[in-house]
Amino acid sequence: MTPEYRYVGVAWYRKEIEIPRDWDNKALVVFLERVLWESRVFVDGKELSVQDALGTPHIHKIGNLDCVHFPLTGYPSANVEDWEKIFKTHKDYGLNHVRYHSWCPPEAAFKSANRVGIYLQAEASVWID
Repeated sequence: MTPEYRYVGVAWYRKEIEIPRDWDNKALVVFLERVLWESRVFVDGKELSVQDALGTPHIHKIGNLDCVHFPLTGYPSANVEDWEKIFKTHKDYGLNHVRYHSWCPPEAAFKSANRVGIYLQAEASVWID
């Protein structure tokens, strides 16, 4: 069962999908079971996610990574309305998931996420001496 021809090189596969309006506030995931090395997911022409692995499925969550960027104040707001504005902007760009790398946002963010329909994933850092 050896194929007569073997392609080695870059290949682009494109699949256009329409997300039904009644899926609003649902977590969206792209699951690719057998990828040879690298996969990239684009939404409306913008690259949202890259996975690089050979032996495991590639799972792309359609969301954003937040690494505590608050340049005007130096700290995140504890105001629910401020977080609603942030999350509504995410939704306007078609995102429904925010990953917090090595920090946990304040309670106001979780309240706002529930109102707006954003999934939050806070990741605690691990320190090994």
